[in-house]
Amino acid sequence: GKVKWAREGDGNTKFFHKVANGVRKRNYIDKLEVEDLGVIEVEANIEREVIRFFKGLFSSNENAGWGVDGLNWCPISQTEADWLERPFELEEVQKAVFDCGKDKSPGPDGFSMSFFQSCWEVVKGDLMKVMQDFFQSGIVNGVTNETFICLIPKKANSVKVTDFRPISLVTSLYKVISKVLASRLREVLGNTISQSQGAFVQKRQILDAVLVANEVVEEVRKQNRKGLVFKIDFEKAYDHVEWNFVDDVLARKGFGFRASRGLRQGDPLSPFLFTLVSDVLSRIIERAQDVNLVHGIVSGHDQVEVSHLQFADDTIFFLDGKEEYWLNLLQMLKLFCDVSGMKINKAKSCILGINFSIETLNNMAGSWGCEVGCWPMVYLGLPLGGNPRALNFWNPVLDKVEKRLQRWKRACLSKGGRLTLIQAVLSSIPSYYMSLFKMPIGVTAKVEQLMRNFLWEGVEEGKNCHLVRWVRVSKSKEEGGLGIGSLRERNEALRAKWLWRFPLETNSLWHRIIKSKYGLDSNG
Repeated sequence: GKVKWAREGDGNTKFFHKVANGVRKRNYIDKLEVEDLGVIEVEANIEREVIRFFKGLFSSNENAGWGVDGLNWCPISQTEADWLERPFELEEVQKAVFDCGKDKSPGPDGFSMSFFQSCWEVVKGDLMKVMQDFFQSGIVNGVTNETFICLIPKKANSVKVTDFRPISLVTSLYKVISKVLASRLREVLGNTISQSQGAFVQKRQILDAVLVANEVVEEVRKQNRKGLVFKIDFEKAYDHVEWNFVDDVLARKGFGFRASRGLRQGDPLSPFLFTLVSDVLSRIIERAQDVNLVHGIVSGHDQVEVSHLQFADDTIFFLDGKEEYWLNLLQMLKLFCDVSGMKINKAKSCILGINFSIETLNNMAGSWGCEVGCWPMVYLGLPLGGNPRALNFWNPVLDKVEKRLQRWKRACLSKGGRLTLIQAVLSSIPSYYMSLFKMPIGVTAKVEQLMRNFLWEGVEEGKNCHLVRWVRVSKSKEEGGLGIGSLRERNEALRAKWLWRFPLETNSLWHRIIKSKYGLDSNG
């Protein structure tokens, strides 16, 4: 399969046109469901409805306010602000250019980053002049700031305009400017962003939040306390942010530059600006805790309180089991949405209880309009509140491996091709789970059985002869194996990374939770 793609993938061949037509068919909008009009299929009407929807989505809400006082903004220092606003340097611009993928789709200017990388010695002088002009004026001219908005379907058979995600294809010049600013911002972001936010901040990882969430839930269950877990979904989070609110946040955080247009998915700077915006919610919750309006779940001997966790727009709350805290939290969320312009998708939000009756949870959820979730819930792609020692906990991993195998046309692959897929794809599928949880022996055996059968399957369907023991096959090539590796050893290595990080990240939230629950001398 890979050989055929390498030989015919970009050529004027039947194979190329088959692939290209498949992509075009998936991306083509041939009909659209509109609430008041039903199904429309005329291309001009579809175009008109799409433009109407996204024009409204990207338009500012004139009634939105953006002032919020009395919070601990934790601004950056004047030294950091001066460092951010220093003149652009050739080295950082060059790094931004060469860090971009050269084969990404070009924006309105028609230039891919491959052009700038291949012709760097020729264009670097002109590019630096553009950068210095921007530094002096603080303005990106209209042509450079133009954007193609590409609608990417979120799922198969998308028929509603809300089923499409708008991705911005910005010009190459704008991408370089934005990437340089983003690289600078990344260096200081950790000093002004709450420990509850884990996205786009150096030395914070997605698994940190999953670890903290699981430890908090386990703590409440073991102590037989009451607790509430509330997961919210922001509706098109990037698109609803009000720019006057972004400007206000930047000023209060100590940044000298102003934002000029909407948060665009595809703009290198947008994730960092959104992180600053979402930090306001953390500051509101922290202020509410100070005046006893809400309280999170306290964990361990050091009484570390966790009220919420954020990873970009993924937000989850942990509340002590008083219903009044839930009602007060809803008011805090309304305040944040009012000042920021963001909206919560109640249909995709859910509340879960620990030692709460289902009747109470139904009443709480019904009063606000969200769903009652069930344990274990999925948080950042991993189970929260489940039992990793249970075999069914790992069903998503097994299902993903089996589905991937079903999609491959095994009879068309050589032994070498199968080996490559096992090493590059199948072996990596369980890695996310194995980075946090210990894989049971039964699950390890099942995954390795699937790999083993796939490797040794013959050309004819059902022909399956294992010529060499799997223990030998999984060894390194230096030891006479094929270099597949042992899942058990990989699991141990991935989990050992926490031991390596623990003494290095003493100020992190996950470190404080583990230290509070187990101490520094625990063997747990």
